[in-house]
Amino acid sequence: MAYITAAETVLLFATASGASDNTQRTRITFDMELAGKQVGGDLVEVAIWWRRNTEAWHKLDFPKVGINAHPVNKGAFWSWNVAPGDVLQYRMYNDTVQPGYVPDTVANETQPHSGAMVWHTEIFGLLNMSRNTPDKLKNSYKAEKRIGGTYYGLRYQSKGINTNILFEISQQEPIYGLPNYLRFTDPQRLSWLGLGAQQYDFNLMPLQPGTTYNVLIRYSDESGNWFMEQEKITTLRRQVVLKGDSIVVDNDGDPFADGEASFNIQFGQGATNTAIFFMGHDDFKVHNGQNLPLGTLYKLDTSLPLIDQVWPLPEGPVEKTFGPYSAGDGQPDITVYAAGTEYDGLFESDEHAATGGGFFATLTYPTGPDETVTDKTASITAVPDEDDNFQFTLNYRYSITYL
Repeated sequence: MAYITAAETVLLFATASGASDNTQRTRITFDMELAGKQVGGDLVEVAIWWRRNTEAWHKLDFPKVGINAHPVNKGAFWSWNVAPGDVLQYRMYNDTVQPGYVPDTVANETQPHSGAMVWHTEIFGLLNMSRNTPDKLKNSYKAEKRIGGTYYGLRYQSKGINTNILFEISQQEPIYGLPNYLRFTDPQRLSWLGLGAQQYDFNLMPLQPGTTYNVLIRYSDESGNWFMEQEKITTLRRQVVLKGDSIVVDNDGDPFADGEASFNIQFGQGATNTAIFFMGHDDFKVHNGQNLPLGTLYKLDTSLPLIDQVWPLPEGPVEKTFGPYSAGDGQPDITVYAAGTEYDGLFESDEHAATGGGFFATLTYPTGPDETVTDKTASITAVPDEDDNFQFTLNYRYSITYL
């Protein structure tokens, strides 16, 4: 696994900046040897950039030794000097895959799913806070926090103090590392860094619905004063509503007359939470291009007692609500499935159509403040078996809310 890491991500100082020798360094280690698999097994070359605070980015120069020198792909070096209040950043790129890449070419490149291939580490110079946090810093900020089903939002404003924010979230419990300093050891935690501004509006995502997380938010100023907020949050649970709208007959399976067909629609979340709807029979006439509205149909719901659902089945709207549920409940994906039979009559075999490969998970779940979906339209097509022609399309809608 490729990585770049600092031996210490926080360097503590007894006094504020002023003395020329009041600086520290830490050891940076990096390794991209295994990343060679991404380019056919050849060794890759690393590009490492650094900057202090919000100054310009600088690229490290790794000299190659010898005529047949290999590209640099692992090693260690000492960081640049860090003083109280400094934030030193290092970013590592695969220079073989992304030759000549410059940091921040992709917006929010250190965040998940940004599209950039980047590894990074940050080092902070902070004062040893054995004393109380200065009131000027602690009283200067106003924070608004928002918890959804897939995100945790932070809107921050300060009064005249340029603030660095390290915003981290993990299912792991934090531990004490340095005096009075909490941290996470889980490398899979989500984190966000804000540098030197007086207001921020940021969403940490994606998070899992209905899940408990530990949150650490550290605020620091340009002098190295800092304080930390710790809390435990639980994201909202997800609820999904599926509604069937219509069936469009793409091919009635009978080239010389109207076909006769039956339809089976399933909205499911595993075998024990599936609603199955039935329509039609061997004398139910259909024709090419016909639009069949789905109102009230025979319905079997496996989440209800089966003894109360004997044939003829009770009728109900083509609708099913799932949840609210949590990601940790172990629930299967929510799926949509459609199948049907066209009855060809005496001396001819029936024709069948179904969504191929069994159940298809067709829902997409946005993350962040736009995670809610209202009546989004979608469709799925039941395709004919081999040598058959019968085919139809199910049109449906779905809504996603968090409670």
